[in-house]
Amino acid sequence: MVKSKDIIVIKRDGSKAVFDVLKIKASIAFATDGQDVNPLHLEASLDQFVKAGITTSQIQDNVIRHAVQLASPQSPQWLNVAGRALAMQMWADFKLRGKSFYDIVQYNIKKGEYTKDINKYYSESDINTLGEYIDMNRDLSHSHSSLITVSKKYLGKYELNQHMHMVNSMRFGQMETPDTRVEFVKRLYDMLSLRKISLATPFMANLRKGGNTASCFIIALEDDLDSIFDNVKRIARISKNGGGLGIFLGLLRAKGSMIGTTENAAGSITQWVKIINDTLVAVNQNGKRKGAGTVALPIWHNDIFDFLDMQTEHGDVRLKAYDVFPQITIPDIFMQRDRENGKWTTFCPFEVKQKLGVDIRGLYGADFDAAYILIEAAHNAGKLKVSSQYNARDLFKTFMKTQFETGLPYVAFTDTINSVNPNAGHSGSIGITNVNLCTESFSNVLPDKLGHVCNLCSINLSNIDSMEELALASRVSTRMLDHAIELTNNPDDITSSHNQEFRTIGIGQMGLHDYLAKRWLNFSDLDTIRDISECIEYNAALESVLLAKTCGTFAAYKESKWANGEMTSMFGSHGGKLDWEYLQTQIDLYGIRNSQLTSPAPTTSTSVYQDCSASILPIYSAFFSEDNKNGSLLVSAKYLADNPLGYGKTFSKHSATEIIDVASECQKFIDTGISMELIFDQNKESFSAKDLYDAVHYAHTKKIKAIYYIRSIKKNSVLENKEVDCVACSG
Repeated sequence: MVKSKDIIVIKRDGSKAVFDVLKIKASIAFATDGQDVNPLHLEASLDQFVKAGITTSQIQDNVIRHAVQLASPQSPQWLNVAGRALAMQMWADFKLRGKSFYDIVQYNIKKGEYTKDINKYYSESDINTLGEYIDMNRDLSHSHSSLITVSKKYLGKYELNQHMHMVNSMRFGQMETPDTRVEFVKRLYDMLSLRKISLATPFMANLRKGGNTASCFIIALEDDLDSIFDNVKRIARISKNGGGLGIFLGLLRAKGSMIGTTENAAGSITQWVKIINDTLVAVNQNGKRKGAGTVALPIWHNDIFDFLDMQTEHGDVRLKAYDVFPQITIPDIFMQRDRENGKWTTFCPFEVKQKLGVDIRGLYGADFDAAYILIEAAHNAGKLKVSSQYNARDLFKTFMKTQFETGLPYVAFTDTINSVNPNAGHSGSIGITNVNLCTESFSNVLPDKLGHVCNLCSINLSNIDSMEELALASRVSTRMLDHAIELTNNPDDITSSHNQEFRTIGIGQMGLHDYLAKRWLNFSDLDTIRDISECIEYNAALESVLLAKTCGTFAAYKESKWANGEMTSMFGSHGGKLDWEYLQTQIDLYGIRNSQLTSPAPTTSTSVYQDCSASILPIYSAFFSEDNKNGSLLVSAKYLADNPLGYGKTFSKHSATEIIDVASECQKFIDTGISMELIFDQNKESFSAKDLYDAVHYAHTKKIKAIYYIRSIKKNSVLENKEVDCVACSG
């Protein structure tokens, strides 16, 4: 052990002192308190780095680093030790250390880190009261990776973790009435700081400053030059403000179609995708990351093969678009044709409208089927020039091949989506055309008039202790997200119009695997999984009714399925345990504030900060290295030591059918969508491409609305867990 009297160290204020080994031992004892580790293992590392002239900050850095190095699948608690040591260092290094919370807030306002709105809604007394409520010791429950994530991604220069939670709570709270404001802020602060509710990335990054806090946007391009380039400008604005985009291209004419009076003049739709791709790259998200968007094309569009080819390594490089996420939208009739090994006809929407008088926009279900059969008959009769016919199975195999190679395209089952759309009767839109960047959030759109926008959060189930607490978290989340609609700075007028017309919010789930393992359950316990989703949806709706009572309904309420009882009847038919008839009586009295309430996002990014498993899916590994923009971070699953059996079956060990069954049970009580990805292990002897084929069909029969990534473990390799660049939607 190093001898204190022989070593002079430099303190944080620049003064020199004799190294006091008892102080560092006390610090190690504090960091290891309550953890199943031997502090002597960490003390033994002191000899390796304590040298003359070392700073006290460097000593703490090394203690943290060695604690991380001691972590292993057998001793994951060392990550918690490193987190506690890092928390102490963050407190010690804080630039405004010793200042009151009021002074910290005012300093951040002066520096432009916090919005001036804070002083409009909170007196000095209010801010001091809330400052006294802050519990800095809540930082001590974070792992090392959690605090690294928050410090590098979310915290400003002049705030700590708990300041962030309190000021975020104050921003939401400013929408409350003065008599309820401070108590609401305290309640929300508890939910955020105890990590029972997780805010999406745009909230964490932008809410305190003021700016866009919405996560998800969807726009549709009309088939004319003005609309196309107006929407390219919208894409740039939304990307600049940190939103993830879904872009529908299904209304654009196909290659070889007429322009004006010129035959065979239109180029491939991939030319427009290329412009969108380059816009997203050029207009990055405040310099932090390139923009992110999914471009969607229906499987009936005549350019579908060009679209599927645009990310391959062969063909015309000028038409490649490697920075967007392709998505195909599929009606039920295609799945039927594939099952029957029948023909599939693709066509140009512009030509069928010109020649047949058929406008397919907004059509789904039986109405789309009737239009499609009419179009197919015209193709067979030789009346269409810009149409083709294929074996449906060959087209299916083409997009399957692309999925195995790239994990894309996403798949959206549009008939399923629109059949349960709460706003299906809205006369001023074309319904739901496609899904968002992470496939969980979507609603009605209309080119150049209505662009889908949604604010997201997630309930961290790993920290929820009862169904009563889950109900409370759902209600607080609803009120918080509805307030966010008023707080966000919409990047465009069409998203502002959508916000008022539909007031969509998206409460998600994360930490489901932790929740199950904590209770000695697993992913076969579908009743429990369904109960969780029902509790969230039901209580979110109850709170939205209460908001409607005091603030009014969303503008399109009277045209919605909430107003006519279809939504509650649908939920009530799924065998739930809650009183959906009572909920409808309240809706009949007061209406409902939000047309859509629930949508579990992938939460790949925020789950590291929350120290829980991502979304509703199984963990990739009980102990792994998460490689993302913050470096390589060690992540350990919760409750592993207490319940190893609960984690014995990681994501890749679950069949696609098992994952789809889980998502299907969740979906019964989720009014929007779920970010559901699938994994296929090509190392299994029984593996074949038919596994993916069967999975897509099974998902369709189980009323899954969309399929996110297809992850594939290649031959002689393992699954890498890397953060997907969809952090805009990570709730």
